[in-house]
Amino acid sequence: MLLTGLYIAGCANQYNEQALKDIKLQIAELDKKQAKTNTDIEELNSKFILLKEQVDISKKGVDDLKAMAVPVTPPEELKVVKLEAEETSRNQKRNPL
Repeated sequence: MLLTGLYIAGCANQYNEQALKDIKLQIAELDKKQAKTNTDIEELNSKFILLKEQVDISKKGVDDLKAMAVPVTPPEELKVVKLEAEETSRNQKRNPL
């Protein structure tokens, strides 16, 4: 009976040791994956920062172009002439009824 108890205890101990080794291997693999993931995240973060800088530069360029553009509303001293009215009067002169 005593020998059976020791045998069972020994088998259980070997099983626990093997389970512990398996868990340690899994932890090591997870640590490697996490390190790679962290590296990938850092790389993406760097790319994101560069992209943001490029967007800011482009936005500044667009703002500069907008500042140089002709204003949308004409100055008050210019008279606005509708093209539709001119086209209508020209067509009437060419084709009198």
